[in-house]
This record gives sequence, structure tokens and C-alpha cells, in this order.
Amino acid sequence: MPAERVARALACAALDRELRGVLLYDLDPGLLGGLARWLVETGAGPGAAYRTVVVGAGAGEDDLWVGLRPPRRGEALPFSPEPGPLAEVPGRPPAVVLVPDLARTGMAGARAAVTALGSDVLHLERDGLEALWRPRARWLAACRREDMGKLSPHLLDRFAVRVDAAGLREGDLPGPAPIRPRRTARMTAAAVDRAVRVGGAAPGVRRELALARIARCLATLDGAVTVDAAAVDEAARLLGFAEPETGPEPPAPVAAGGRGAEGRPAVAAPDRPVEASHAVREVVAAPPVEPLAAGPLPPVAVDTPYPEDVLDGEREPMSLRAPWARRSTVRALRGAPLGTVPAHHVHDIAVVATLLEAAKHQAVRCPDHFAGDPRPPHLAPPDLRRYRRAQVPGRLFALLLDHTCRGDWDWYEALSPFLRWSYTQRAVVCVVEVGARDAPGELAARRRIGRNLLDPGIVRALDGAPGRATPLAHGLVLVADSLTRHLHRERAAVEEALLVVVTDGRGNVPLRDSVSGRAPEGVGRRGVEDALSVAREIRAMRRVRVVLVDPRPHAGAGLVAELGEALGGAVVPGRDHPDGA
Repeated sequence: MPAERVARALACAALDRELRGVLLYDLDPGLLGGLARWLVETGAGPGAAYRTVVVGAGAGEDDLWVGLRPPRRGEALPFSPEPGPLAEVPGRPPAVVLVPDLARTGMAGARAAVTALGSDVLHLERDGLEALWRPRARWLAACRREDMGKLSPHLLDRFAVRVDAAGLREGDLPGPAPIRPRRTARMTAAAVDRAVRVGGAAPGVRRELALARIARCLATLDGAVTVDAAAVDEAARLLGFAEPETGPEPPAPVAAGGRGAEGRPAVAAPDRPVEASHAVREVVAAPPVEPLAAGPLPPVAVDTPYPEDVLDGEREPMSLRAPWARRSTVRALRGAPLGTVPAHHVHDIAVVATLLEAAKHQAVRCPDHFAGDPRPPHLAPPDLRRYRRAQVPGRLFALLLDHTCRGDWDWYEALSPFLRWSYTQRAVVCVVEVGARDAPGELAARRRIGRNLLDPGIVRALDGAPGRATPLAHGLVLVADSLTRHLHRERAAVEEALLVVVTDGRGNVPLRDSVSGRAPEGVGRRGVEDALSVAREIRAMRRVRVVLVDPRPHAGAGLVAELGEALGGAVVPGRDHPDGA
């Protein structure tokens, strides 16, 4: 039950202050405020004073670390700087930092989380302020599971406690029960070994420490005196770790060239397989297909709370730095506003934010400004603020999958360079399924559109089972419609599209029958001719690169050549012919 999982995890975070970063994936962000109150009252009792700090998508450095204090009696300046909401200074109640969407948090929020959750001491020196404190603020972050693969490994590493909160609703959690002072359970050697074995797949020790701490908290909450391996297994299930198979403990890895416990030369231990809470399909890179770059492909199915273990290939570039953008600002004005940042040009100026920034300095620039002299505000270039907008995808990856031509062929190897391109280019993905067994109607194709390759619907499409009919013409119609909308829609037009078609060209459902839903009779070549006609329309589109993957060997290979000529794209073999042809 999600309520039980979340309650146990938050109770452990309330008991152990070192468990400061908690990531609740697939959680409704509107529940974060209630969870913060539950966490504080569980640790300190009902009515305990605390404050919440929301780190949203538009939070900037000045919003998090520096604030403005109203004037006190006898002070000349109307406002003076003071430590911001993230600073923990004497006289302030403890803070609970809420991150509604970790994947959309700005650079300032991500850097603040990496700094605050990864340091024992924080030192603030900014705008003439100086403060030193030991961070104790708890961080509660929400994020969709499919977006976790886009985050920086450094940011994910700070949230070693991750709990599946899918399905949690307001009021599901029981009332907070304050944790009374009690004796903390003692770790045993077996528990320590078990924690290292279960959580030792990742570099560093944060995850193993978090697993051991949660196991100790669970044992303490249950009234146990010592922590055994069973408590570690319970903590692993709570966090989504895969439990290792029972058997003899593996020998401790020793660096090459070192010596073992008995003084004999040691041999470097082989790499252990990555352990994840769900099966993750490993994808092997195919030979390079120009103009796409070759290289290792990260797995597509990121169905694990620790995606940094499996996404060790190419990732979205510079997750903790702003992505590179062209100097032209036309494209930058398309995304929805997420906040404001300092402006270096006069395009897309945020007027209200600029005036508020300028108001901080009016008393210095004009001493008579607040003495009853109505004057317009004095603006300076450092006051300018512009909107920070959501990034608009600049690439489209369209993929047509003919499930009826797959058979026992594992097409991940052939598709790996194209999937890698889509992942690293942050392309919006459109997958059209032809001949899927679970399609609502077997005579029509099905289309799925995702924000990126990590969308779970896209993963399910790649693993679909074949049906009986092959409405290839209707599938190409859906592809052409998606290309037209994404290439020419005014506010979300992409700059480039890559279309990959995986089919043997044998379309046995004419387009008219796909639209009407009637069972075709006497098909002949009508389905193939309809598909070729739509393919010629796609060929006429600009800014579209087309690649046709031939799943040979099969009968009727000439159909693939005809379709490739109609599309005007390159035809590449999906797998080698057994005779080497």
C-alpha cells in the first residue's frame, strides 16, 4: 500500500536526521505540504513550529540564499539584505524544503539541493552577508518515474531515500504518532554485510548508508534491540532495491596488485551486475548508421528508482548546467514561463520582476526617492530580469513499428543508434504501431506520443506482441500527420525530424478499410499501393530524414525496395542474412 510505504519512510526520516533527502516518485505535488506537516509532527510532536520553503522551477539564487529585511527603527535604508529561506540561522524554526517537480527545477534549485544535502557544513557569503551553519533542513521532492532518467547523477545521489508514492491520496496517511525517545537498535555485522551487498552497486557509500540507516530505524520503530539481515531486506523492499539471491556472501573486492587477507596476491574482483528493482532491458549498440553517431546506448526501459545505475552511457548533456541555445531569441520565447533570471538582452523582459529588483536599490541611487518626492524608479542594467521558459524540443523522433514482421527478431540492436540519438537530443517521440495484438482495432494503426524516450508508453510499444493484420498505409498516414503538425505548428515547430520505419512492406489492409473498420476482401496490392502513395507524400516534406530498417530475410524483399524508393530514405538491414547476403 502506498500509504504504508510513505508513512514508514517518513517515520525513518523523522527518527534519523541524516536521512534528509526523500524523493517520492509518482506523487501528486499537491500532497507535499501535508507530508511536511506529518513529518514534523512525527518527529517533534503536534503543534511543533516549522517553516516550508518551496523550490519551484523559477527559483533563482537570490530567491533561495538572500532575502530582504524591512527597516528597523532608526535605520536609514528602507530594506537591508538578510540570509534567505534556505539559510538556517539562530531564531528560525526548522525548515522543510518542498520541490514540487525535481525534473523541472531550475539550475539554482538543483545546485542548492546538491550543496545542502551533500555537505556537513554550509557557509554563505553573498551581498555582504556571512553565515555558517550545519544543514538540518529536510528535503521532500516529487518527480515522475519516467523523468528521473533525465536528472543528473549528482542530484539523484543526494536523494538516496526514494519511495514509490503512486496512488497516494490526501487523507491516506494515519495521524502522526510522535516518536518517543528510545534506545536506537544496534547494527550487527550480518546487517552491515547485507546492506553493502544489496546497495553496493552504485559508486560512493551514500546509498549503503541510507539503506543501513533505514534498516536501523525500522528495527528501532519495531522495538528491536539489534538490526539483523531481515531488517535490511525490509528496508530494501521499502526503497525498491532488488534483493540478491541467497547464497554465500561474495568475497570483498580487492584492488588489483594488492594482497588478500592471507597475504597472497589478490585478483581484482569481477564487476558485479547492476541490481535494480525492476527488469531493465540492456540494449546493445548496432553498427553506426550515418549521419547518426555510434556509441553505447542506455537502456530504454528505465523502470527503476535508481536509473543512474543503468543509464551509464550518454545522458542528457550537462544536467546541472543550462543547455546551450542559439543567440536567436525567437525560439526561446515559445516555452511556458517558469520563473525569472537575470537578463543579458532586452528580449522577453519580465516587467514586474525588474521593478521589484530595482526597488531594492532606490534609496542608494536616489536618497530623496522615499522622502515624498514622486519620481520614476531608477533602472540599471543589473536590474533587468527576463522570463525563464520551459525548453521546447527541437527534434522529433518518429518511429513506425510493424509488429507483424518481428517474429523472434530482437529489434533493439538495430534500433539502438536511433534511440540513442532521440535520447541525447531530447527529442519528442512519436511511435506508430502497426499490427499490434493489443490494439483497439486490428485494422487500424495506433499512435503514441511522449515528451521523450523515457515515457512508459513508448517502452510498452517497443515490447508489443504481433497481431494478424498489417495496416501499413494507415500507419504511414498517422506518421505523416504527426510530421506535419510538429514541423509546421507555430509555437511548437521542431527544427528537424528523424523518421525510422521498421517493416517488410507487406501491407494487407487498404487505407479505406482501416478508416471504415470493415474487413477487407480481395486485397491484392491495394494495401501496398496505398502505403506507397502516402510514402511519396512524406518524401516531399522538408527537414525530414528517413531510414527504412529491413527485417530480412523474408519473402517479398522487393516490397521493401519499393517502399524505400517511395520514402526517399536509406534502407539498412535489421539483421544479417544467414548466408551472408
